Amino acid sequence: MRERILSMKEVDRLIPGVLDTLLAFHLRLLERLLDRLEEKQHVDTISDIIAEELSEAIDRKPCINAYTQFGLAKEQAETFFNQLILKNSKFYEFIQHCNEEPIYKKFEFKPLLAKIIGRPTKYSIILENILKNEKEFAPEKEQTERAIKATKGFAQLINHSLLMSQMLRRLDTILQNVDPSSKTIIYIQDAQKANHVIPHEFTVEDLNLGVNTGPDSRELRCIGDVYLKQPGDNKIPIIMILFDDILLCLYRRNNKYHFLQDQSVFPIYSLIVRYPERAHSIFLLVSGKPKLLEVEFKSKQDKGLWTEAIELAISNSRREVRLTASTKNEAEDRVAQEQKAAEDKWLADLERLFRERESQEAGLSNYLESRFLFFDSIRTHIATLPFTTRADISDRVKQVVRQKFRELRLARTTPLNKLVERISASRDADLWTFFNDKVDCAIDPSDSQDSDESGAGSGESGLRRPRRIQTFHGTTPEQSSRGSDRSLRRHTTVPRTHSGLPIPLKDDAGEGSSHGGERYHFPYANSEESRHATERLVREVVKLRLENNRLRDENALVKTRSALIERTRAPQNVAAPSDSMEQLRKKEQLLRDKDEQLKTEQRLLDEDRAQLRKEEERFRTQEQDLGDKWTAFLETQSKMACIVDGNHPTSPMPSSSPVAAITSTSGRGLINSSLRSTNSFRDLPRSPSNRAAK
Repeated sequence: MRERILSMKEVDRLIPGVLDTLLAFHLRLLERLLDRLEEKQHVDTISDIIAEELSEAIDRKPCINAYTQFGLAKEQAETFFNQLILKNSKFYEFIQHCNEEPIYKKFEFKPLLAKIIGRPTKYSIILENILKNEKEFAPEKEQTERAIKATKGFAQLINHSLLMSQMLRRLDTILQNVDPSSKTIIYIQDAQKANHVIPHEFTVEDLNLGVNTGPDSRELRCIGDVYLKQPGDNKIPIIMILFDDILLCLYRRNNKYHFLQDQSVFPIYSLIVRYPERAHSIFLLVSGKPKLLEVEFKSKQDKGLWTEAIELAISNSRREVRLTASTKNEAEDRVAQEQKAAEDKWLADLERLFRERESQEAGLSNYLESRFLFFDSIRTHIATLPFTTRADISDRVKQVVRQKFRELRLARTTPLNKLVERISASRDADLWTFFNDKVDCAIDPSDSQDSDESGAGSGESGLRRPRRIQTFHGTTPEQSSRGSDRSLRRHTTVPRTHSGLPIPLKDDAGEGSSHGGERYHFPYANSEESRHATERLVREVVKLRLENNRLRDENALVKTRSALIERTRAPQNVAAPSDSMEQLRKKEQLLRDKDEQLKTEQRLLDEDRAQLRKEEERFRTQEQDLGDKWTAFLETQSKMACIVDGNHPTSPMPSSSPVAAITSTSGRGLINSSLRSTNSFRDLPRSPSNRAAK
């Protein structure tokens, strides 16, 4: 700058303006190390200082931010440096002059930037070398291990911050080039209904809500270039962006990014990941609106990074997708309109069903009224028979009347057999009481209620009354004469006309054979007052039942509407069962992996124990052998000393036997040196002095 080669702006581009922060951080660490050295010349450890500065220092966070900014500016600075070398001749000459100077020759620009950004990794290398020379089970070793852990954590934080900043920079570039008119549909799980999704229109405004700008903002997890597999082994290059709430897929066309045509945004909580074997791809299953995506990565390393990021995002996913207020309101209005339309349609169908049923209920009442009028007409017509007494009625008239009622019964009962079966199984089990065929078809012109009297003794007609059935469902045989003794009849039986037995259709020829000419009661045989009372009773019963059915239907409709309103006003969060099953599967897989790891560690531990026992046995054998040899050696030395002392008690060994003196002296020297260099017999086989002694 003094020579005016570069301007201040160009200097800032060439040299990132964070070196002061980095210099202050490292100088503070250096000052603490020098203070430790001044306290005493023999320093036990520096690990505690490094651990404190890299994990608990006040300016630790500004240092991480400074390294992040320096790493982002490093590539731009190197590119700008190359441009200045090519375009600025003064700058080129200045760099050449610096390279020729002995002081600055070793400080080249690009290697210097790499050395600055790699400084945090040097602390762990130094501490690992220190750890190799630390004594086992010493407190300094534990401090060194903690310091290594702190340095690696510090470097990982810088690396993570740098990667996140690079991803955010790339994301900003992508968002600026997204086509504003591009739209897609995102399907979000409905919190009020199980297995029901709500479609939302996802636009560029929903994507530009802000990333990593606050505690409630969208967080970026991963971004990269991948391939989306299509049918027929076709692959489409796309950009996949992973946030904490959504997974976004974009493709590039005409220098603009667009959403995929079908579905391009997927909620994280709706994803299920499957891993094919021996492939660089994964399967993404969407549980909201069923969809399958096969994503292929460029390398196995990229697959591992993406798999880890997606699994972490799914495990920490939230049941909410961040959208703009307009998108949420539009979706809520659309859902409310669809709900109201569905409710209106359901209520209209319900009213139509009740309206149709009301007409059918009125038809039942009309049918009974017309039936009463029909029998009134029959009674009036029968009252005009052209006969004076009942005995004068001809057989032809009887046959015709009986045949007409039989045809009427068949015409009514034949098409209603299936209807009666359905009515018997319906909820309204009382409808069968309206169809009393036995009473309608009974014919008996007699007013007598005594069934034990004979037809001949009545004085009115020779016809016999209906006979009772005996207790055990049997009948007595026909008596040979009327004057013979009769068996007593039990009064616990019921008349045949009111039993549940079917009514046989017989002619006059067979009537007197078994039951003595039975006749069936016609309704017109009752008195006029009883008929009117019965009609009034039936009408009242019909009206009461119609009113009861109407009130019951209205009550059911009110209860249905109340339940519908309560359900819409008080929704409950419903979780999809596929998420809980997926979490259960992951927990089971984790437990199986831990069991396998535990078994492997136990097996290795057993092998180590067996190896230790073998080594211990071998060392014990060697120690015993060495003890025996040592004892023999001491005995030999004592014998040699006694011989020498006996021959020359006051003089040294003569020169005629120098070999023995040299051997004795060298043996004692070797033994003493071996004893000084070893602490126990276990060290004897490993030292050269012991082998020389042997």
